[in-house]
This record gives sequence, structure tokens and C-alpha cells, in this order.
Amino acid sequence: MITLGMSGMRAILLGALWLVGASGVLAQDTFNLNPDELPFSAKELQLEDASRAQLAQLLTDFAATLSTGDDEDRRLCARALVIALGLDPKNRSAVLAKARFRHGDALKAPSKKVDREALAQHLAKTASMLVDLGDTPDRALAAYLIDLAYKAAPDNEDVVYESELLKPETKMTVSWPRLTGYRPDITKAHQQVHGNKTASMVDQIMEKTKEMLEEVGNPGQGRPSAGTVLNQTQVNGLVVLSTGGDMIGGKVMEINATVRETSAATRADFTTDVAEDMMISKDEALRLALIKVPEAKRGKRIRLSFDDKYSHKAGGSAGTAFCVAMISLLQDLSLDPTVAMTGDISVDGDVQKVGGIGQKVRGATRAGMKYVGVPGENKADVSIMPLMGSLNDLVAIQIFSLDNVDEALDLAKQERPSQLDAGMKKFAEFQEIVKGKFLRNELRSPENQALLEQTLELAPNHLSARYLLDAAKGKLPRRLTHRTSIDESFLAFGPMLVLLTPGDGENPRSDLYTFTTSQLRGVMDRYKKLENKVHPKAADIFFGLRNFVIKVEVFQDQFGEVPHFNAHGKYLAYHRKDLKRVNMLDDLREQWRKVYNQLTKLDYDNKFKEELLK
Repeated sequence: MITLGMSGMRAILLGALWLVGASGVLAQDTFNLNPDELPFSAKELQLEDASRAQLAQLLTDFAATLSTGDDEDRRLCARALVIALGLDPKNRSAVLAKARFRHGDALKAPSKKVDREALAQHLAKTASMLVDLGDTPDRALAAYLIDLAYKAAPDNEDVVYESELLKPETKMTVSWPRLTGYRPDITKAHQQVHGNKTASMVDQIMEKTKEMLEEVGNPGQGRPSAGTVLNQTQVNGLVVLSTGGDMIGGKVMEINATVRETSAATRADFTTDVAEDMMISKDEALRLALIKVPEAKRGKRIRLSFDDKYSHKAGGSAGTAFCVAMISLLQDLSLDPTVAMTGDISVDGDVQKVGGIGQKVRGATRAGMKYVGVPGENKADVSIMPLMGSLNDLVAIQIFSLDNVDEALDLAKQERPSQLDAGMKKFAEFQEIVKGKFLRNELRSPENQALLEQTLELAPNHLSARYLLDAAKGKLPRRLTHRTSIDESFLAFGPMLVLLTPGDGENPRSDLYTFTTSQLRGVMDRYKKLENKVHPKAADIFFGLRNFVIKVEVFQDQFGEVPHFNAHGKYLAYHRKDLKRVNMLDDLREQWRKVYNQLTKLDYDNKFKEELLK
């Protein structure tokens, strides 16, 4: 029998009480549709008015077709409706549908139901036309139509193929949460667990307690019975954390996965709330896992949880780790706990580019990982790691590029392909030889270079060996990439952001700030380190940010304080007779305006963004 301590029982009781209390708060799935948050407006689009109105009506009819469906249909309904309102804000059907939908009422049935397959094909065709138009608003609309098409008909190979081809062309990230404001129906979730009867609070607590004890399992009873955990695994993902804009670094995120028997179609769920982009990443990972293990399409329920249960979970960079965890469970594979990985996953199994590679790799090293996998598209980010750190960063951990989920699985599992395993052992020999020695001298050794070459022959995706050989031959980059130059410039700028960002309402910001000497020195030291490494095309932003910091330092030195930008009007009114102060503050505002203009160029100049992504 399992004995729970007071803290364990308290957690169970609180969990059950939360479920009981919450069931009276929300009586339905709720959506707060916000078409004003779309990255385009109807007036900006090059679509003819008639075409816009026709598309808006089609999406509204599709939404009405879906509104009486399950939770997934209602979510898709909200997305179609918010795009319809963005295309034609005065469309009578869409406005009335929004009102009904917001209150959880059924939408008026359309005169003709809209077929999913036909709609998806129409949306993909329209998106292709919008991409050809070339302007930013049209490409933004195309990105959302592509995503809708895929969600409407995920099994239509023609639509999926077209979607994958168009996504890179839009150069636009799709973000639904701020448009639909989705919140789940807790009452419905409660009924799914407990049935439709209204149980007493004590009954519900006891039911919840029973469920949680089953989840833990009873080690005294031998093999778990049906409904308890049958298998579990752990994969190490990677995230980037920041603190107050003043510090940023990578961290290993432990992803725990369990699988249980069920009679329904296989599904995967999180045990905690996550942002929608991570939910989408999980769905893509499951879809791919079931392609790899088709016999598991029914009969399994996978649950994903994290070692850190309190921080906000967002982003798609754990998609590859999710997929590896699921496949390992479905195929009963043992994974190496000293492997960490990052990378989003595409529908065809490609590992896709993510940000913060340098910080993530160093975070894996600090956590004691031996191996780390990064997307193949991020190879350049690994090659420039020594510029922002040390050449030893490439020795401290074995770094591999991952082009697809098969390579990720080969890296993560205990029983690896023989050649890959041999390559790892060769590099481990090199690590042992150079330990505690001056690395650049050791790289001159023909014997050590031979070890690195042998590593690459056995494991061609071994980035540590590749770039250490480049270092030995003087071929490593001497400048950061365009994108990394901008990222690092803003990371250095971190403490200054308090002057520019609005408060959250609950903790209003003070009007005046005083930066410590160590803060200012730390920022300027980082800019000094960057100065000769920044990509020429990022120079304007780099020097703009650096000069802003210099002007902040001078202003504070003169007057002992720096006002928040939102308080400049009040500050100038109070000090209107102090011409020196007024002129210096105007100079500070003008400097930020220059930076802002550069950021605007990043947002709206398509050629600039294309170059940035190279």
C-alpha cells in the first residue's frame, strides 16, 4: 500500500478542490475573438473587395458548419471566424456569428454546408496567389490561410504538400492565441472524468484521489493493472531563460512521457497548461510518431509533463524532443539520459531551425549532458559559438546536427548505430587527450587532427569535430551572422528595456530609474566585446543601441535619474525651465527614434528579412 505524506495528500486535495470550484466558473469553451490583432487589415490587402467579401462569407459558413462539433472543431471555428472578420469587418453573418460564438451559443446553420476538403484546397490556392502578390499584409493573410487549410484537412496530402511549400514563402509566424483567446471548458473536462452526475465535494475528492493513486501505481502489487502506467521515458529538451532583461542563459528542460492502454484512438496530452505554439508542436510530433509506428494509431494515451511545473511553457523548439519521446514509448526504446536536443519538427519529419543555439548548448554543458543535438539549419550558429564564448565550448560537449527525426532518435537511444557510436568514442578520446591543456596548441597536433577526422568519417554530422578542424586550419568565422549580431546586440541592451516597456498594470513602473554602476559597465563591456564581431549589415542597430546606452549613462551622470519614456511629457513639463535637461532628453529620444526606424525596417522590408534569415 502507498503511504502519502501530508504534502502529497494536500496536493491531491487541492487538485480536487480546484476541479470542483472551477466547474462553477466556466460553463463552456470561451473565445474572445480579436480581429484587430491580425497582422493585416482589410484596407491593406490587394485582394479585390468582391474577393475579400466572398472569402469572408465562405469562412463564416465554414465556421457555422463547425460550431456544433467537438472542442477541436470549435477551436477551428473560432480561427475561421476571426479571419473572416479581419477580411470583412462589416460582414453581417460574421458579426452575428461572433456575438453568438462569444456566448457559447450555436451559430445559425449555413444555407449550404462547407466541405472541409474543398475549403482547404480553396484556401491553399488563395494563399498561393497572395504570396505571389508579394506585399507584407498579403503574405500575412497567406500564412493564416495556409494554417487553416492544414487544420481543416490534415489528411489531404495535396493540401499538406502545398502548405509546406508555401510556409517558407510567407516569412510570417502564425499566432492564434491572441486572436481567439481560447479557454477550455472546465465543466466539460470534469464531466469527462466523473460523468454527468453532480457528485458531492467529498465524492469528487475521493474520486480524484483514486485517480492520482492509480497514476502513481502500487509497487507492492507486482505488474500494473490495466489503466495504470505501462511505460515511461524522459527526454531532455532545451530552453532559453531570461531574468529581468539582465541575464539570459540556456537550461535543460526534462520532458517526462508516460503511455497507458486505452480503447480509443491514440492521443497525447500535457499535464499542465502550455501555449498554443507548443500544443501545435506536440500535435505535429504525435502525427509523425504515428506515421513511424502505424500499428499504434489506436490503443495508447501519452501524457507529457515537465520537471519545472511552474514556469510558462511556450515555443515550438521542443517538437523534436516530443517526437523522440513518443516514438521511444511506442517502440519500447531506452534513451540515453545524457543527451539533450532542440528543434521544431515539420510534418515530414525534418528538424527545423530555432533560436538561442549558443545559450542552449552551453546550458546543456552546465547540466552535465554529454551530447546535444541541434537542427542542421543551425550549423552556422554553432560555428560562431567560440566568438561569444570560447573554443572550449566545442570540446566540453559533443554537438551533432540533426536533419530529421531519425537522426535525432539515433542520437538519443541507448543502442545507437555502430558507426555513430564509434564516432562518439573517437571524440571522447580527443576530449580526454586535450583535457586541462591549451586547446589551440593541441589542435596543431597531427595526431589530434587525425582523431577529429576519424570522428567525422564515422559521424559526418559531428559539429564539434568539424568546427574544431576548421579552427585548426584557421577557417572559423571571424564575424557573427546577421541574425546573431542583432540577437546579441539586444541581449546586451537588456537592462535598458525597463525605460521603454510598459508596466503590467499590477506592478506599475516608477517614473524614474537609476542604473547601478555595475549594470552600465556590464552593458558597455558586452558591446565592447561585440564591436569587432558584428555583421556589417547589423551595424546600424548595434551602434544605435550602444549609443542609446551611452546617452542614458551621460543623462544619469548629469541628473542622477532617467525618466521612463511614458513619463517624458510630465518630466519635461516639470523641468521646462532647465534647458540643458530638456535638450539632453530630446537627444535621448532622437537616438531611440533612430533605433526604432531600424526595427521598423526589419518588420516591413521583405528583402531585409530574407537576408536576415540566410
